Order: sequence, then structure tokens, then C-alpha cells
Amino acid sequence: MSNNLQINISPGTVYISTTPGQSSYAKLIVTVTNVAGTATGISGIAITLPDTLAPVNTLTSIVPGMDAATTALWDFAPSMFNVGEFDASPQSGDSVSINAGGGYTFILDMVTLPNSVLTPSAMVNATVTFADGTTFTQLLVVNIAPATAAITYFNAQLSIISPGQPATLEWQCTGIDHCILVPGNGTSLPASGSFTVNPPASTPYTLYAYAAGVILSAQWEITVENPTILYFGGINGSSVVNMGESIQLVWRCDQFAKKIAITTNNQLTIPDLLTNGNTLENGTVTIGPLTAPTAFQFTAWSANGAFYDQRSSTIGITDMAISSFTASSTNIWEKDKVTLSWSGSNVTSFDISPVVGMAQSPVDVFPEQTTTYTLTAKGFVGNLPTAITKNITITVNPVRINSFLLTPQIITLGTQQGNQCTLEWDVLAQVVSINQGSTQIFSEQVTGNIAVTGSQTMTTPPDGAIYTITIGTFQNPGLHTQPITLTNAYGPYVIKNISSATFPIGQFYPFKQQPPYFLTGPLINIQNPQPSLLAGYDGNIAGAQFTGISVINGSGPAYITNGGTSLFIPNSAVMWTDPADPTGTVTIVA
Repeated sequence: MSNNLQINISPGTVYISTTPGQSSYAKLIVTVTNVAGTATGISGIAITLPDTLAPVNTLTSIVPGMDAATTALWDFAPSMFNVGEFDASPQSGDSVSINAGGGYTFILDMVTLPNSVLTPSAMVNATVTFADGTTFTQLLVVNIAPATAAITYFNAQLSIISPGQPATLEWQCTGIDHCILVPGNGTSLPASGSFTVNPPASTPYTLYAYAAGVILSAQWEITVENPTILYFGGINGSSVVNMGESIQLVWRCDQFAKKIAITTNNQLTIPDLLTNGNTLENGTVTIGPLTAPTAFQFTAWSANGAFYDQRSSTIGITDMAISSFTASSTNIWEKDKVTLSWSGSNVTSFDISPVVGMAQSPVDVFPEQTTTYTLTAKGFVGNLPTAITKNITITVNPVRINSFLLTPQIITLGTQQGNQCTLEWDVLAQVVSINQGSTQIFSEQVTGNIAVTGSQTMTTPPDGAIYTITIGTFQNPGLHTQPITLTNAYGPYVIKNISSATFPIGQFYPFKQQPPYFLTGPLINIQNPQPSLLAGYDGNIAGAQFTGISVINGSGPAYITNGGTSLFIPNSAVMWTDPADPTGTVTIVA
């Protein structure tokens, strides 16, 4: 069936401008002709352009070929699925019959030719689908060449004019048959010439230059210093307020607005528009109270006052009202409970944001930081859905541990310098407590100012003690915790005195975790209520040694105990001096 059709494309060559800032176009005409002796039914035609010939700016209607009796049977439009494809389909029915010798012409007007692509040829794909579902595809070659024709220049004597002032566009082309100016009167213009325009507003003009196989274009914009109002109305699109409330109006103008004013049909005072950071181009103003629907008119004038732009905005009055929106407290501590309550009239639903969503009064919130809650009331003004809002801000005071320190964090137990450590804290809280393990060693509650600082000294703390500070509020006493761990070091244990070293009675002096243990000396001039018994051990430590003194097994006034971890003096003081160094140090080496 493919032999029944002949498909052609014209022109055979298109031309691309190599001049920067100019665009190139072509009008491609695809003709499908039935060259058989009998009619042929077709159900669709697809024409696909390569990247070098796309996209198409406009499509002209399909025109009948040699069979005028079958005019206007096709719909012709860009494909919804494939970029660069343009599909023709029957306007009614499943197929269209092409009589013998008849055909159709499909015109793709203003095909864009990208100037950055210059290849010797482009392949246009034409696919015909017959009534029986079979298809026939033909590749149509379009040659591409650089255009010798060109728009030498296109500009205006004046690019910026006042309203009502004329401007003259001028151009010069080479190798061009005629030109058309858009917008313009549609008549053909010479290849070189001028044209006077009087645009009412800023307007871009396009000069199209035509020659055989060539369509070029260039643009030039005439800017008219005519004020334009870009927006005027209620802030965030508001168009209604409650009875007795004010409206915040917003305006935006272009740079040609040199004077502005707002007028109204009601006896309302209009504030000075150019205060509080407002400008001629952007600003907001609050006007009210409104007790009836009010029409506002905004006017922007040109520099000479002869030209202006106007916009109107009507603000309605709704019977919808948020009567109250309150909080149980507006200044709280972190995560404390706040109860939000509200009431309204002629409202279909209320919504609280953030977080809460649609709700009924009251509702409890627990903000962790300063938060503005917005109550949105929804209803109707007439048949139009309307929403009004009110805000309330809850200031949240943070509960925070600024610092929690242990000094020193590593101590040597059994020395005069190592038997204690100091905890220090600086927090923002109402409630403060400190535990050593599971035992509470400090607590405090503060009203008013929540800045709390303090310190506590720990004497002979246990090895590896963990101190944990917990802070919070009266409502939430355990909001934040922070632990700190003490590390103990063992021996040597040094006890200094001017003339003697003393172990006070009733205290433990820890050794290292593992033996052997040594007492070094020599220790002489022992002063002891029981001089025959200096030291002993309880038998739990293998290899315990004492040099320079007698070792007496059994229990005496001083012995090793606690499973071999401590030297204990239960009921007396053992004092000695070293004659070689009477003011020096007596050392227990663990």
C-alpha cells in the first residue's frame, strides 16, 4: 500500500543566520498525495522533526491538496507524548479517504532553526497510518545552509519614551525581499526603512525578514515610562475582615510610578503612604476600623502627572469572628504545659498551628522554644469560603546545664591532697539535684530567677564514683541530666609533717588493687601506745612485705584489711620520724 502514496517536503533547503542575536525560521510544507488509481483510507499522519528543526512556534491549518471536496477533515497539533512530533488525526470517524490523485498539505509554519547548530542536512520523518492499522514511513531530506541574507540592524532612535511620545524604529537588511513588523499593521515593509510607533506601554517589537527559503527575526523593545500597578489588595490576598477591624493593604508598582494615592468610598483616614519604610514601588498601610464593605482605589501617576494606572480592591465585612484567643501563661519554662482557649461566632471549624491541627477549645501544648500559635477560624461570607486568624506568642525560657565540673576529676586516694574533690555547677533551672550513684547528695528548688550556681566538696570519695546532675522545672523536674565520673589513682601515699608523719586513727588508707605492698623506712623512734605492735595483716594478702620494721602477724593497732586493699589503724595513732630527714616525708609505697 505504500506505493499508493507520494510524500514530499518543501523547501528543499533552509537557511540559518550566523548573526548573533538574530533568529532563523522556516515554513515547511509536507504534501501527501495518493498516486494510485483507487481511493486510500488513512487514520493518521505523524511528522517528526529533528533537533535542528524544532520546535514549531505556530501551525497553520491543513489545506486541501488536489481534492477540494475533503477540506477541513483533520486536527493537527503537537504530540502529547513525543517532543518534535506533530500529529494529524481525523476530526470525526476513524479514518479519512484520499481519492485517486488527491492529497493533503500539512504546513508547519515558523519552524525554529537553532543558530548554534549547523549541519549539512536534517531528516524529517513522515509516518502514515492506514485505515487497516499498517504504517508507511518516509524520510524527507531538508538541506541546511548558512544564510547570506541578514538583518544588518534593527533599533530605535529612542528606546525609552514618555507616555504618548512617538518612537521611530529603523532597520536595514541584505538579501531580503520584504519585512513585516509585529506588532504592526501587517503590511509588507521594504528591506530597509523606518516605521513610527506610539506604544501605550512598554512593548517588544519583532522584525521578520523574508527571502527565498529564509525567515529571519530581530527584536527591539521600546520602554514607555508609564506607571504600572503590579498588585494592590489585602495582604496575603485578604478580602474580608471582622466588623470593626482594620485591613492591611499592599501595593507593588514598576519604576515609573512617581506619585501614589489611596482613596475610599467611606469616611476613613488614609495614613501617609510613604512612611515606615514604604516606597513608591512597594509598601503596606493599615486602614480602619471598617464597619461596612469598603472599596479602595489605588492610583499611580507618571512624572508629569498626565498618565496614570489604577487598581481597585473591595474589602468585605464578615459576621465571622474570633471573640477570644488566650493562653494560661505566655511566659513559661521549657516543655511546661500551656492551655490555649478560644471562642468565636459563625465559625464552622478552628485550626491551631503549628503541630495541633483541627481542634476544639481548650487544647494543651508543651512548647520547647518560643512559639507563635495561629488560630484559624473557617466559615463563609455569603457562599464564599473565608478564613480569619489570630496569633498568640508563648515565650519559653530554656532549661540548660551551662557547666557541670569535677575538680580534680582524677585523684590519688590516701594522700592529704587526694582525699577530696569538688563538684561545681552552673545551670538554668527551677529544680536541681545531684546523685552519687543512686544516693542523692544535693537538691535545690528555686523560684523566680532560674540561674543556679553551686559547689560541693566530696571527702574520700569512692573509686569510680559517678555523679549525675538532674535539672528541670516544677512541672518537669527531670528534663536534662549529665553524668561525670571520678577516676582514682593509687599510691604512692605521702603524708607530711614538720617533725613526724601521722596516720590518724579510724581511717582506711587504700593500696593498689594488686599486691605486693611495701612500707619503706627505716622508721625509728616509734611513738606508739603499744610499741611492741606496729603493724600486722589479716592474712588475706600473699606476699605483703614491710621493710625496716618488724612484721607481726595477727591483729594490732595497724593492719592490712578490706580484702588486702587498705591499711587500717583502729584505735591509736602511729607516729614516727626519720632521723635522716626529720622534716621530710615518710612514704607508703603501694
